[in-house]
Amino acid sequence: MTGEQVLRCTLIQQTHPFSCEKLAFHLADSQSFRTFCRLPYGFTPRKSALQENISKIQDTSWQQINRVLIGWANQKGLEKGAQDPSGCHRSGKRHPQSDGQPAT
Repeated sequence: MTGEQVLRCTLIQQTHPFSCEKLAFHLADSQSFRTFCRLPYGFTPRKSALQENISKIQDTSWQQINRVLIGWANQKGLEKGAQDPSGCHRSGKRHPQSDGQPAT
């Protein structure tokens, strides 16, 4: 999987309460999800591939992505980048993995 595909799969996982197993199922079942993730026709990543690839995304990468998104949202007047008590930007919170695997 490409880095872009992994990030797009992760965005789906974060916006829906999917474990990696359920994410793999929905990627196989939903043409919309496969198109969003830019997966080639006939290719659906397995749970283990999703777990392995998603776990490789480092916190520093999420921080950089969040800064870019907050900057874009500020330019559009959509987000002020307010922080919650945990220090995370509200729009950049990561959802914990629900498949029993420790978050990395």
